[in-house]
Amino acid sequence: AVDTGLVAPSLYGELKPGALASKTFLEQLLGQVLVSKGLYEHYIGLTGDSDIYAKLIDAYSTSDVIEAPELETIVNGALEKGLVTGYNLKDSRYDPNFIDSLTITYGHSDIQHAVQLIGLLRSEGLQAKVQFEPKTSAFVHLLEWGEPAPDHDNHYKKLENGNYIASAKEYDISFEFATAADKQRFQPVVLAYAKKDSDDEPGLIAASWWQPLYYTQTKLKDYDLITNNKITGSGFYYAQSFSLNEQSAAIVQGFKAIDPAIDITTSTFWVDRPFYSYLKGDDFK
Repeated sequence: AVDTGLVAPSLYGELKPGALASKTFLEQLLGQVLVSKGLYEHYIGLTGDSDIYAKLIDAYSTSDVIEAPELETIVNGALEKGLVTGYNLKDSRYDPNFIDSLTITYGHSDIQHAVQLIGLLRSEGLQAKVQFEPKTSAFVHLLEWGEPAPDHDNHYKKLENGNYIASAKEYDISFEFATAADKQRFQPVVLAYAKKDSDDEPGLIAASWWQPLYYTQTKLKDYDLITNNKITGSGFYYAQSFSLNEQSAAIVQGFKAIDPAIDITTSTFWVDRPFYSYLKGDDFK
């Protein structure tokens, strides 16, 4: 227990057979057991670590487009029917298990954006744990857009009507901030330096989107409530499609019409307003 770090040096005096364990001792020992079994928080490092960029790039370069035929049969059918406009595939083994009240999850496709985002947080004095979560984003590629060009990070499946279902390699990064106040500071930083408002806007980090995507499981001011429609398979993979709350019931019904036996759950969460506007079909603001 000492050599493997299950017990802190300050508690060595309590490591005696037959002795009564204190609350502090029990909490730390059980916590470290969970950590050693991979059942506690998962993260690749801290925003302030000297090697965080290398770890981030390694995590991205070793991730691939997720293939989950069991789930894709259902969600691709939903795409073809126009039930949803897109979905994500993720792997539950990368779930960070962070504290919800301190956590924001940020999605993107360009790894340079992630590297610069962490640099941006460091420049603003925001310290957070960082977990990289591989993600695949799927949507319909219309024939009128031209023939797609498949590569390692972009796969395509042709449909009978000539369109394609595109599956693109993306990622989520979950940040667990040191304090709730730091979590609240995240959005102003993103809106100032990582959200595109004009074609030639200066001062943004690389590959900034018109509608960035980041969300939290706990309520925050100026975030909007939407629904996650999540389908869980028999293994580690799951599919999710975000929707407006009022659209969720129809989406669930449509998924069940494709496969009545699916394991589907819905939950509400808070998302940034530009992405909420995107779901509503409004402009980038």
